[in-house]
Amino acid sequence: MPAVANTTTNVLMNNHTFSADLFSFRPSQDIISNEVLYLLEQIIDIGLCLTLSITGILTNGLVIAVFTRQGRNDSVIKSLTAIAWCDLLICVFSFLHRMHGFLHLISPAVAFSWKNISTLTTLSLAVYISEVSSGLAACVAAERCFCVSFPFKAKQFVSPRHTVIVLVFIAVVIFTLFLPYHCTWRLKVSYSAVYGQNVVFLIIDPSAGLLRLQYDLTASVWSVFFFLIMVFSTVIIMIHLKRSTKFRSGSQGPSIKVDNRASATERKVEKMLVTLILVYIGLVYIPRFLHHSCRVLFPGFYAFQKHHNVYYAVNYFFYVFYLSNSVINFFIYMKMNSDFRETFCNHFWPCS
Repeated sequence: MPAVANTTTNVLMNNHTFSADLFSFRPSQDIISNEVLYLLEQIIDIGLCLTLSITGILTNGLVIAVFTRQGRNDSVIKSLTAIAWCDLLICVFSFLHRMHGFLHLISPAVAFSWKNISTLTTLSLAVYISEVSSGLAACVAAERCFCVSFPFKAKQFVSPRHTVIVLVFIAVVIFTLFLPYHCTWRLKVSYSAVYGQNVVFLIIDPSAGLLRLQYDLTASVWSVFFFLIMVFSTVIIMIHLKRSTKFRSGSQGPSIKVDNRASATERKVEKMLVTLILVYIGLVYIPRFLHHSCRVLFPGFYAFQKHHNVYYAVNYFFYVFYLSNSVINFFIYMKMNSDFRETFCNHFWPCS
């Protein structure tokens, strides 16, 4: 994931690069010009991504409130609540980073400094938390796969306590693996002739190429590993759903009506989880794997390198995918989870 503020806005608007005492950089415009990249930043990154961030803060807050109101203590709700908290933090940190768009109206120098500071803090945290969230989604998929495959053993091995332990373990592992990448960047305060005052610059460490390569390879392997878990789990769940549907449709008699009703509820939950998994695969895993693979396979596809403009143009679209994933769960729950919809309509917003 990207973790650096681009300089093309300053190149375009102020006809300057970084101060000479730091380094001089002018991106290649062979594929995407500075003007086009600036428009993409304003429309997609600041406009659309900021809108998605605000929407995600609202929707994930509602998801957490509804699950809390229900008061259920099963492992699925625990996992979905943890994912909602992750998505909420992703949206909050993404919103804070894009505040530089508003700050530019007050002070371009402050906006420039905040963009660099927040890139290394809030935006990077949003990136790492999105990695945690995708790991949690894979955990939910594997847990549900185990439950449908071994229903009699599920209660013994799957519990809210075990779920919390796994969630914490995933978060610790991800931050341990990815935080060293943070060391490849640093902030430096220096005078800018354009702004006529000291501003904060974000500097890339030219000697940290191996560490960045390690990060990209680790992130790619991580994405593939959890992608395979989710695909395998989804296939198993869908096979069990199909078998269950055939079995129930062939069953008759009043003695099984109650069981059918209970199993129908579980099938709805499983269908909802399959939908969530497929959304994660489409909006998170595939774009993330492609992004890190491109950084490994194509030299110059990185910030402040040959294809700087292309790199950031692609990043803006990827941010839309990631934030859309953090927004959409509320609408899936409302559409596919009758208990969630009933609790929301009864306690938070009257539904027609």
